[in-house]
Amino acid sequence: MRSAKLVAIACLALLCVGAIGAGSAQAAKFRSEVSSTVLSAAQQTLNEFDFENPYGASFNCSEATASGLMSGSTAEKLVLAPTYDSCEYVGLPLASWSMNGCEYSFTVTGSSPNDGFMQLVCPAGKSVQMKFQLSVSTYCTVTVPAQAGFLVDYTNEGSASTRRVLMTSTATGMRYVVQYVGAGSYCGKAGEHADGKYTGSILVKGFQKGEKELTQVGLWVE
Repeated sequence: MRSAKLVAIACLALLCVGAIGAGSAQAAKFRSEVSSTVLSAAQQTLNEFDFENPYGASFNCSEATASGLMSGSTAEKLVLAPTYDSCEYVGLPLASWSMNGCEYSFTVTGSSPNDGFMQLVCPAGKSVQMKFQLSVSTYCTVTVPAQAGFLVDYTNEGSASTRRVLMTSTATGMRYVVQYVGAGSYCGKAGEHADGKYTGSILVKGFQKGEKELTQVGLWVE
């Protein structure tokens, strides 16, 4: 009887320890040294959108930046508004990549600071549009609507006030629509598709706004 009671007490103790451990575990979040952070991001590896087309080509831009704001010293998500310039398709600088008010929303997965999700968020009736224009009356568009559930990897870099976050996207199975004005098949088959792939990385830094200039502050995931 005594041994049975001891076993019961031991089990209760283990349950309590487990409960304390579970309670003390915190979900990973984006963190900053200050309560209001200006976010600025620049392309590190080429950001490109791959899709089914006769050339195995992608829409890509040599210049890709993003900006945003983080309120509070911790945040469960970061929202960045990207801008793409100097874009090309099939090696020709006749392409454009317009966000039309759409933004990327980044979240962290559970307690892991390295894994997360990216979501494309758009205003009502808006989508991302990539265009390849051969002439005024001959061009194709690849339109990407709002959608979610795409993997992203976070890597903390630097130390103290130079801390920043490298975000690497590997979004697959993205939905998009190909349309033509004028004859052509150079952007693949017209219609709806679900095999798009968005890859690339950006380096996100945090800044504090001063009276005359911005000062870099630590930004990390933990």
